[in-house]
Amino acid sequence: MTEQQIPPWYVTLKAGVSALGEAARTYRDAYRAAEAMASITYAPRVEVHEGRVTGQPGPEARGWEAKPKSLEPHGRAVFEVSSLNQHHADELKSRYEDAALRYASGAASAIRMVQAGETPARPVLPLNAERRLEWGGLEIEVPAEARYAGAEKLTAAYATLSHLLGQRQYAEDLSAQEYLADHEAGWMHDAWHEAEGIADAAYAYGCLAHRAVHFVLLGPKAEHERRAREQAEGEVSRG
Repeated sequence: MTEQQIPPWYVTLKAGVSALGEAARTYRDAYRAAEAMASITYAPRVEVHEGRVTGQPGPEARGWEAKPKSLEPHGRAVFEVSSLNQHHADELKSRYEDAALRYASGAASAIRMVQAGETPARPVLPLNAERRLEWGGLEIEVPAEARYAGAEKLTAAYATLSHLLGQRQYAEDLSAQEYLADHEAGWMHDAWHEAEGIADAAYAYGCLAHRAVHFVLLGPKAEHERRAREQAEGEVSRG
């Protein structure tokens, strides 16, 4: 690839943020589909066929293991499918939450670096011990309201996400205590319940921060294009 074919840094930076957004959407859609399936197959909602089958042990069985066993095949199937689908939904929700937080964090990192005068080619996120991406800082300096129409929504989305993350931390702190009074157990339950909204809140904040990335890049993009034009004109004049 020649130098002329290499895309400008702000193009690849936006592409990196977009990739984080697509990853979050992929997990979100998969979670919602799994959640719907788990709801459909939720065991208490399924009418179980009452037919039974006798399980006959083999000739090598001894003691109580040699006794026939009455089994309910449909009931077992309903229970296993319900459990598997709920486990699948829970796992996908966890992955959706992590991906949404990475999206929000990646967009925030891009904004912070550009506002600091840097020219990053990609968003920057921390790696864990397994060298997999984790989410990092979510804070950004919101563009001035007079210049950026989305500032108010962005600030509100950050406040919501910060509150929910705080609720999770509060619930975790309470659960780590050896003894909880009844009212504290109630507080913990309420905090856990509220923290269930972290994934959607992180995704919403990520989307708004993603828009802000485009806004903060307007100036650097215009400057880059101006310099490119001047360079091209200089080459023409020298030729």
